[in-house]
Amino acid sequence: MRLMNKFIIANASLLLCILSVPNILARSSRSSGGDLENNNTQIKAIKSDRNLASVTFTTDSPFRIFTTSEAKESCNLHETAKERLDAQGFTKILCPFGVLILGDSDYPDDGLKYGANIIANILDNNNDGIVDDADVLSQLAQKKQLGHGAVLMCGSTEAKEQKEDFFDDIFSYSFSCQTYEMFAVESIFKAIMFEEIFHLIHQ
Repeated sequence: MRLMNKFIIANASLLLCILSVPNILARSSRSSGGDLENNNTQIKAIKSDRNLASVTFTTDSPFRIFTTSEAKESCNLHETAKERLDAQGFTKILCPFGVLILGDSDYPDDGLKYGANIIANILDNNNDGIVDDADVLSQLAQKKQLGHGAVLMCGSTEAKEQKEDFFDDIFSYSFSCQTYEMFAVESIFKAIMFEEIFHLIHQ
């Protein structure tokens, strides 16, 4: 607990970012000249669109997307974890500083890369390429050990994201992205992703 408190204090600026999330959501609701009804109509249309797995933005990222086989070495993924991920369809893996962010085969690559960038920026707040708190990273990163490490699981649909429950014995804990209904609303997608990653790291 003292370790997490230390980390939160050291990253006080990030807490301010989290506090701004409601404002981001409010600004999104006021888009289209402040017409909330038009915004709600847009969201309903997104929910009814079968082709949900695409985003309206592109992401430059130094982190590449690995297959589960590649992640065994590149991300220190345990073999049992690989087999479970394959079985449940989570075949896209990024691991900034060894922390996993996963997507199913239909989840948009640019959304995953955005999430990976956020993880890296929170862990390395001054962007010098070195994690600010090695003790925190030790709890989050994969070490080829079952029951160790945190993971953010991103499903392209609600049903796929609920498969998070299949991994309770594989990782220390997990969070879901909860972005599957907001792929076409960039500001809301990014606000949700940021919030879930913040909770993942400060659990």
